[in-house]
Amino acid sequence: MAAMGSQVGASVLVLSRETLRRCVIAGAEKVIAHREQLNAINVFPVPDRDTGTNLAATMRAVVAGLRKPLPSVDAVGKTLAASALAGAQGNSGVILAQFFQGLREGIGDSVQVTVDRFAAATDDDDGVIGAGQEGSGDGVVDERASGDGVEDLGGSALHALSEAGGEDDGNQLAHNTTR
Repeated sequence: MAAMGSQVGASVLVLSRETLRRCVIAGAEKVIAHREQLNAINVFPVPDRDTGTNLAATMRAVVAGLRKPLPSVDAVGKTLAASALAGAQGNSGVILAQFFQGLREGIGDSVQVTVDRFAAATDDDDGVIGAGQEGSGDGVVDERASGDGVEDLGGSALHALSEAGGEDDGNQLAHNTTR
């Protein structure tokens, strides 16, 4: 099986509703597991060192919302955004909820989401989140997106997706021969 995000000829891997759900849960579990590490790097704008705690609390709400089976990618996106907003704690939780709302809008009512569309949906071209400040929650998102800093949190977003997606069981990953 080709790694998620790689291309085989003109074929592009896509995320199904279940793969997207499992990937978000896997990422949430990493954030929760690294809560103290995230607290330690939180120094901007106030060095209160609670970003990891707030992100973990927000992600626990996301995991709770995504535990039930969902019928579509759209339902996963809506549940993800609503759960994050309902469970958001602190500024970092609200920023993360905004990020997930942008993702939901970017993937829309798709049946499946190409990795390219997923990546485009996570861009902040409209400036909703803004430029990250070093040591802030949105700075951590920016660092992860660029591949800089916090390397032991699990690599790039696409690498995390490929790890969380698991093996292709014929239902989770599909090849899409059109772009």
